Amino acid sequence: MRLFAPLQLAIALRYALSGRTHKFAFLVALMASLGMAVGVCALITVSAVMSGLQTRLKDAVLSTAAQAVVQVKDEHTIHFLLSLPEVTALMPYLSGQVLLQTPDGMQLADFTGYDLSALQGKSADAAPAPQSLGLPQPPKAGSYALIAPQLFLLEHGLSLGSNLRLIAASNARYTPLGLTPTQRIFTVAGSAALPLPPGSAVTLIAALEDVRRLLRTKEQAVRLFLSDPFAIESVAQELTAAGLTFTDWRAQQGDFFKAVALEKLSMSVMLCLIIVTAAFNILSALTMLVSARTREIAVLKTLGCSRGFILQIFLLQGLICAAAGIALGVAAGIPLSLHAQEILSLMGISITTGELPVELNPGHIALIALSCLTLSALCTLYPALKAASCAPAAHLSAA
Repeated sequence: MRLFAPLQLAIALRYALSGRTHKFAFLVALMASLGMAVGVCALITVSAVMSGLQTRLKDAVLSTAAQAVVQVKDEHTIHFLLSLPEVTALMPYLSGQVLLQTPDGMQLADFTGYDLSALQGKSADAAPAPQSLGLPQPPKAGSYALIAPQLFLLEHGLSLGSNLRLIAASNARYTPLGLTPTQRIFTVAGSAALPLPPGSAVTLIAALEDVRRLLRTKEQAVRLFLSDPFAIESVAQELTAAGLTFTDWRAQQGDFFKAVALEKLSMSVMLCLIIVTAAFNILSALTMLVSARTREIAVLKTLGCSRGFILQIFLLQGLICAAAGIALGVAAGIPLSLHAQEILSLMGISITTGELPVELNPGHIALIALSCLTLSALCTLYPALKAASCAPAAHLSAA
């Protein structure tokens, strides 16, 4: 190989590509590069698919759930909430738990009321259209009608016009008969594709004033719409600092999304072990190479090469080996992620209904590549220091 400037890189490339003299060390380095490529490819693919699934779950579950509900003290509270950067809109909202009597028995339900006509944005021009929120239009006030999930109606054999008895235990009143809860017959006026997770209470939607009358409450609350539901942590800190009473989606769905995030983290950690193993293989290959080239290192030092010069040669050699594997992993991981659905279909594997969601983040890919390169640099540090500390006189005299 013809040498070029910088000389350290030229010598490092010569050592990395010459596999004839030290075949076993070259084979170990080659396997380390391939292991690095497999680890990076798998990490990019799994991260992209897990991020896509997490985004789909966020859109499906948190799009209709109340992201945050804040108790309103006065008009100043409304202006404060709209001034928060994460808040895009708000509307009057009220929700409470009731007992629902169906032909099959009693069960718990979340009784929700809101007013889409009072939807407010940061400005009159910035107010979102009610249809864009994906929320059904509640029945008229005073009609004592409600909207129920389609799956709930099918499970209980109910249809439009069916009557349901709702019983509110909160704010019950004392009568000559004792403590009496509020109850009223509501008519099913419509259905909506509301989420109905197993084990959770069914969600019923009615007019805001009808909900207020059944729950016997005068509290004023608003529902916040956030630009990103996962930004609730920063919003909660600002609401707490302002002394406001609020609830958010983490109370009901927080454990579910924590489990999804933990699954994503555990998968990433397991795949990172492949990359760590490949990095240690680079360390092993360089250590063998340094032991085999002690005479050449001694000659370079005799010719005037400094300790730092030798150190740079072997650091660059390890980074070349790692960079080749990382580049190959990125080149294979991106198309594999984009065509994961076709590959799984050919294998007869179905993970989810419809198209497999994939979310490629260039910043995440760059972080993976940079982290792998940093880990490889740390692993090459020991053999490079060992090569730099080589004593020319001892090795040349021994030869």
